Amino acid sequence: MMSSLAFCTDTLEEGLRDVRLFLFPMNPMYFLLLAMVTLGIIVLLITILVKKHMKSSSQPPEQSAYLTFFILGITFLPMGLILSISTDGPGFYGITVMGTIFLIIGLLNRDKWDEGKRP
Repeated sequence: MMSSLAFCTDTLEEGLRDVRLFLFPMNPMYFLLLAMVTLGIIVLLITILVKKHMKSSSQPPEQSAYLTFFILGITFLPMGLILSISTDGPGFYGITVMGTIFLIIGLLNRDKWDEGKRP
């Protein structure tokens, strides 16, 4: 006959195993998805705070730094290519596309680069 203590222990172990599988599944994509959602929320909050600060300041907004877009483009483009090739996954193609877009924006507005101010 099974004692009630052994039954409670078995039930508790099964319950804890179920909770662990729910909170921490073995699929690593879960952690990637969680990191992407967290990063998206942080970027959204920072964007909202910057926009509120820009509205509250009485100074006119500065002209966009197109040289910064160019520098980000030449940084993100090879970084995204290297990461996407080395990991054999399509997850880093977004960084490559973002780098390409930044590079194009920077080059199209090359005449507006402020050479006196370096980022």
